[in-house]
Amino acid sequence: MAQTFNGKPGDLIEIFRKDYKHWAVYIGGQMVVHFVTNVVQSSGSSASLSSSIGKVKREKLTDVVGNDRYQVNNLLDDKYEDRKLSIIVKEACKMVGRELQYNLATYNSEHFATEMRYGKALSLQINEKPGDLIEINRGPYHHWAVYIGENEVVHFTTDGVQSSSSSKSLSSRGEVKREKLADVVGIHHHIINNLLDNSRKPRDPSVIVKEACEKVDSKLQYDVKTYNCEHFATEMRYGKAESLQCNGKPGDLIEIFRKDYQHWAVYIGGNEVVHFGTEGGGSSGTSVRLSSSKGYVLCENFADVVGSDPCSVNNLLDDRRKPRDPSIIVKEACAMVGRELKYNLVTYNCEHFATEMRYGKAESLQVIKKLIKGAKVVGASVVGASAVGASAVGASYK
Repeated sequence: MAQTFNGKPGDLIEIFRKDYKHWAVYIGGQMVVHFVTNVVQSSGSSASLSSSIGKVKREKLTDVVGNDRYQVNNLLDDKYEDRKLSIIVKEACKMVGRELQYNLATYNSEHFATEMRYGKALSLQINEKPGDLIEINRGPYHHWAVYIGENEVVHFTTDGVQSSSSSKSLSSRGEVKREKLADVVGIHHHIINNLLDNSRKPRDPSVIVKEACEKVDSKLQYDVKTYNCEHFATEMRYGKAESLQCNGKPGDLIEIFRKDYQHWAVYIGGNEVVHFGTEGGGSSGTSVRLSSSKGYVLCENFADVVGSDPCSVNNLLDDRRKPRDPSIIVKEACAMVGRELKYNLVTYNCEHFATEMRYGKAESLQVIKKLIKGAKVVGASVVGASAVGASAVGASYK
């Protein structure tokens, strides 16, 4: 089934080619404007750093995407103010037909797209400098590495898996490795993310690189809570091991990736969470049945609830709902401990509970996704599934 596109004029489209990402600006009417080289269709992080001539083209979205996966990704909206949509579209269209100097490091398809949206040419995919931290999005978790130059990184990996973030086990042996960035990233999306620069002073790049290289081949104890790949990376850059993936602040929502669903909890501090669990199991996520059952609100140790599953802080509705004061979130969550509630996958699951605590209103995004997926399986239209899902939870999501 063809991918549903929900972009608006002025949005940036990220297209996942086999070995890189290509970027385009959506201008409406299923058309995009994008910057391509003369050699290949894309000007993203391709095979050569050398400069060449590229051209700005206006084409159908479907022709540019082909069979590749894509998504709307206004990747810098949290850091830069986007220009008016009319200006983005107007300036992108004015560039059509222009020949520009393409350079992977200084001006590629992502530089062009961000220049149209933000008025400034920026690229997160290939401008790594020695000492930078690289965040690799592996889907249910993120892996971290330290860039040391010459397209190489040093990173901490667990035995038997490529990543050492919140992955297979709570505690196991890990090893520090030096590898090619491309080999570590693989097919996944990655960005530069010096995540603590606004609160920590980074060390000199030469010190970061030296210490990271000295750690290569070291065998370390990996622990999802106390020392994972993010702890290693931040220790190299800032001299102190820290992790934001599971180190929530009181009032934060914790998303836990079980095998077939996501479980949600409210972090209340002191390595404890409050969460809504069904009778006979620790989780109340999107389970296999829609029927109602008894559930209980529990206060438990963070590590006990997470177990061996990946997890992350995900205050998923902060962009559309104002979170309540953390003290209120924690107080109300703790007041609910021990309460017996009716669990129902569609109307009140663990995500409903968590969002009710943080925002004062019970909402679940995974219900919509599950219902849409189920509709696709039986051949129903996405529109029909969306209508069913919205009706079921009594809310619509834009």
